[in-house]
Amino acid sequence: MFEDYGDEEEEEEEEEDIEDDGGGQEDSDGEEEVGGDDATTTISGVLNTLSQNVRELSLGTCGEVPKVVGPLSALGFLREYVMPGRPCIITDAIAHWPALQLWSSNEYLCSKLQHQHISLHCTPDGRADALVPISPLVDDGGGSSVVFVSALVEQVEFPQALERIVGGSRCCGCLQEDDEVAYAQQQNGCFKSEYSSLASDADAHIPWATEALGCMPEAVNLWIGNQRSVTSFHKDHYENLYAVVTGEKHFTLLPPTDLHRMYIRSYPSAHYVRGVRLSLLFLPLLLLLLLPLFLSFTFLGFGA
Repeated sequence: MFEDYGDEEEEEEEEEDIEDDGGGQEDSDGEEEVGGDDATTTISGVLNTLSQNVRELSLGTCGEVPKVVGPLSALGFLREYVMPGRPCIITDAIAHWPALQLWSSNEYLCSKLQHQHISLHCTPDGRADALVPISPLVDDGGGSSVVFVSALVEQVEFPQALERIVGGSRCCGCLQEDDEVAYAQQQNGCFKSEYSSLASDADAHIPWATEALGCMPEAVNLWIGNQRSVTSFHKDHYENLYAVVTGEKHFTLLPPTDLHRMYIRSYPSAHYVRGVRLSLLFLPLLLLLLLPLFLSFTFLGFGA
């Protein structure tokens, strides 16, 4: 279960080294100096020091995300975690949810959602909304050619969707059966729209978080995946609460001061489809590249 308390925006991000185009003096390694000879006075040194300081302020010198026993008070949650922008792991906060016992049974889920169609996101490798290498017809300026690819989204009855998530792909065309990864990762409040039959199994919001943040969640989503389901690096402009009902979820978190290590740029976009191996949606300036890119991207799709 995932709750967000604001409008959603996402950008694809990857690691990068900082580039400086200013007129400052450069040392022998090509880094701009901001005063002094110490390594910490270079641009990269200052940014690295800032990043380290922020991590220590947020997590302490141990560098571990704190674990606290819930439920928390609204004031304590706001003061200790929301205002400082400090991540935390909260245990026992949803211990009263019937979902903790009921949702571990596939039979229960299928009986409650027997005829419900859900949005199933499919990719060859489990990486949706991710950068994928393509042919050298398009150069991203960094020596490699990539495109931002979204998942194929199919409306599937829940029992069939769950079978594909747990047991692998079915009818995946030119790919091997174990190559397709299905992930129920619809957003925009899908818990209410696609999983309303499960509403009584979980609270509609986290009361102490709602009080602390001063609003009800903008969206409550239910996501179901397997060990190959991956969410690419992105940034959110809202507060998130992620409740793990069954299984486990691994997060990689970076503080805002690590922005200088991330690539943030525009890429041509595409999405996976069946029948035609890959259909592309381009930014306006790249429309003239549609035909050659379509021909060269066919290896990425699922096929008929």
